[in-house]
Amino acid sequence: MNDKGRGKLVHRVIAACLTAIVLLGASAGCATLGLPSDRLMSCESNDDCKKKDPKKPTCANLRCVECAYDGDCASGLCTENTCKTLFKGEADKGPEGAPANLDACLSRCADDQPCVNKCHEQFPSSEPPK
Repeated sequence: MNDKGRGKLVHRVIAACLTAIVLLGASAGCATLGLPSDRLMSCESNDDCKKKDPKKPTCANLRCVECAYDGDCASGLCTENTCKTLFKGEADKGPEGAPANLDACLSRCADDQPCVNKCHEQFPSSEPPK
C-alpha cells in the first residue's frame, strides 16, 4: 500500500470512530435528560394502557387516552379523548348551577353538538310530536 492509500484508510477509520462517538454521545445524552424510556411506545389494547397509566385506560389510535367514546366516561361526554362534564356537580360551589330549563341549557352549548344532545336528554320536549 502506498502513502496515499494508507492516508485515505486512516482518514476513513478516524471518520468512522468520530461518527460512532457522536452517536453514542447523543444516545447517552437522551437517556440522561430524564425522558421516559417508554415515551415512544404505543398500545395495542386497553389492557396495555391500564398497566401503563390508570388515568388513561383506553387505547385509541395506538396511544393511551382518557376516552375514545362517550361511553368511556362517567359523565357520558368524551371530547378530544378527554372526559368532559356538561354540568357542574352539586359539590362544586361555582357560580353556575345546573340549568333550569332547555333554553338555559342550550345557551351554554354554543355550537357543541354533544352538549346540545345532552340538553335535549336532560329536558325532553313536553310537546307531543305532530
